Amino acid sequence: MTDEQYAWLRSILGSRCPSEDQAAEDYDNLGSIKAVALQYLRAWRTELIGQPTSVTIPGAVGVGWSGNIAALDKVIASVEAGPDDPTAPGADDGTPAVVGVVFARSTYQRPTSALGAVRRALRGSR
Repeated sequence: MTDEQYAWLRSILGSRCPSEDQAAEDYDNLGSIKAVALQYLRAWRTELIGQPTSVTIPGAVGVGWSGNIAALDKVIASVEAGPDDPTAPGADDGTPAVVGVVFARSTYQRPTSALGAVRRALRGSR
């Protein structure tokens, strides 16, 4: 694995990129930098699917992560469609190498009167 290939892997995986030694070992086992990237992207997707995709506190806040899975699917599809070695001369096929991932989306809703009453009661008990 070359420095250029590892730099490409880091650009795809970001903070989830393995150490250079681990990536080199995976590269030797899997045979291409594309296969290494797909291995880590698919593992990340599996982790996301195993978690709740949203959390809502009625009347207060809602946070959703389902956009992360969809964005990660786009990254996986982009890498799958690309060449085995995207760093090789002439390997650029015009597809984007990285698709942005939305990490969280929240919506704020005004507290309901019941929630406001609970908050006022808690403030009064201090």
